[in-house]
Amino acid sequence: MSTLIKWVGCAGVLMATVAAAGETPPAASPSMPVFTTAVHVHTKHSSGRYSLPELTDVARNAGTDVVMLSDSLSENIQVGVPGLRHVLWAGWSHRSITMPGVADYLETIRKENARQDDVLYIPGLELVPRYYWSGSLLKNTMVCHNHQRNLIIAGVNEPDKIRDVPIINGFMRGRDMLWILLTRIVAGLLLLAVLVTVLASVPLAKRSRFPLYAIFRSFLLVLVVPLLLVAVVINIILSFSPSFDIYGPENAQRFEQRVLDAVQKAGWIAFWAHPEATDHHDFLFKGKGFSVDTRPYPELLLTTRGYNGFAGVNEGANQLVGPGEIWDRVLLEYIKEARPTPVWCFGEMLYHYEGQAGTKSLGNVETLIRAPEKTQAALLAAMRNGDFYARRNVDGQKLRIDRWEVIPGDLENTVLIDIDSEIPGATAELVLICNGAVIKRVSLTTPASFQIPDASDGNPAYYRALIEGAQPLRAVTNPIFVHLGKHVNP
Repeated sequence: MSTLIKWVGCAGVLMATVAAAGETPPAASPSMPVFTTAVHVHTKHSSGRYSLPELTDVARNAGTDVVMLSDSLSENIQVGVPGLRHVLWAGWSHRSITMPGVADYLETIRKENARQDDVLYIPGLELVPRYYWSGSLLKNTMVCHNHQRNLIIAGVNEPDKIRDVPIINGFMRGRDMLWILLTRIVAGLLLLAVLVTVLASVPLAKRSRFPLYAIFRSFLLVLVVPLLLVAVVINIILSFSPSFDIYGPENAQRFEQRVLDAVQKAGWIAFWAHPEATDHHDFLFKGKGFSVDTRPYPELLLTTRGYNGFAGVNEGANQLVGPGEIWDRVLLEYIKEARPTPVWCFGEMLYHYEGQAGTKSLGNVETLIRAPEKTQAALLAAMRNGDFYARRNVDGQKLRIDRWEVIPGDLENTVLIDIDSEIPGATAELVLICNGAVIKRVSLTTPASFQIPDASDGNPAYYRALIEGAQPLRAVTNPIFVHLGKHVNP
C-alpha cells in the first residue's frame, strides 16, 4: 500500500553525529506518496504460473501497489552443425511473449489495468542480450554461456520497437520467421537429396546399363551439390549478421552494449538482473553431455553504458551494495564525469509463483518508489531519477525509510534520515557511505531519526545508506549527489 514520506534528493559528504534528543531537524519538502512495487515478475505469458487477474489477487494480499512485469521476450536455445550452423540447426523453446504476439501481450496488460485500479501493471520484459556456444559435443565439452545474463526492460508499449531489439539468441519467432522457414526448407531438401542419392543409386544401377558410380555422381551433381551451394551461401550470409552470432567469443562491449544502445534509443528503462547469481545445468543429448552455464557478471556494471540500474537487493547474494564494491566504482565514475548517468539499485523479486523454491512470496523484496501519482509516466520518471529505495523483508517485518535528505552547504553538508519498521522496535545498523567509504556506523532501534553534519570541501560527492537488520532484513537507499559541477543532479 502507498504511504506518505518526506524524502528529498539533495546531497553531501559525511562525518556523523546523531541529532540530540528533542532537536528538530530542518524542514523537509512536502510529503509525497510512496508506492510499494514488485520488480521482475513473470506471468503465464512466459515462465510464470498466474494470469494477470490471478496475479492481481496475489498482489492485493501482499500490499503491492505496482507490478513491473518482465515476461521473457524470447526463451530459446539454438545450436547448429559445424560448417552449416545456421542451416542445419536444432532449437528448444519455452513460452515467451513472442509466441502469442507482442501486441496481444501489451493488450492483455492494458485490459487488466482498465479492469481494476488496485494494482498498476507496468509493461516490461526480460531479455538475454546474447548467449554463445563453445566446446564440442563429441568431446562432452560443449557449453552454452550467458543464457541467464538478463536485462529487465520497463516502460515498453510499442510492439514494433520490442521486436526490433537486437538480441542475439539465434532465430526468434516473430522476428526471423522468413529465415526460419527458408533454412528449414533448404535443410529438408538437402537431407532428402542425400537420402535419395544413397538409397536410389544401387537399385537404379541394377536396372540400367549405367554403372553405379555414374548414377551416384549424377545425383550428386544434379541434386546434392546445388542444394549444398545454396545452404553454404545462406550460412555465409547469416554468419555476417550480428543477430545470429552465437558462436563467437564473448564481447560485452560489442554485443551487450548494442542491445543497451537500442533500449536507450527506444526510451525505455533497463537494469541488469541478478548480476551476482550463478546458473548451471547439465544435459545429455544422444549420450553426449553439454551444459548451459551463466557465471556472475558484476563486471558488466563497469563495462557497459546506457542502463539505469541493477538488482542490488534480492533473495540471493547482495555483495555489490557493500561499501567500496563495484556499485561504488560506477558511482565514482559518474561524479568524475566518466559516465553520463548514475546507476540505481533496484529490489528484485524474480517472481514466478507463491511458494517457489519453498519460501518465495511476492512481498519478500520490494522497491519503494516516491512519485506524485500512481501512473506509469510518474513512476517511470521517478525510477529514472532514483527516487526509490530497495528492501528485503522477512516474516512480516519491513524496514522503512521515512526521510532521506542531504542539505548541502559551503562548509558543511547535513544528512537527514528517518528509519522505522513495520513492527516497531527492530534493531538494525545504519551504515553511511560517502564516495565508496564508510563514514559512520550507528546501531539503532526503530523508530530512529538522525541528523548528521559533515565538513564539505566543495568537491563532487555522493551519499548512500545501508540499513542492516537481522538477516536477511535490510534496506538500501539510492545515492544523493552534491557539488556535481557540470553534471545536472538527477
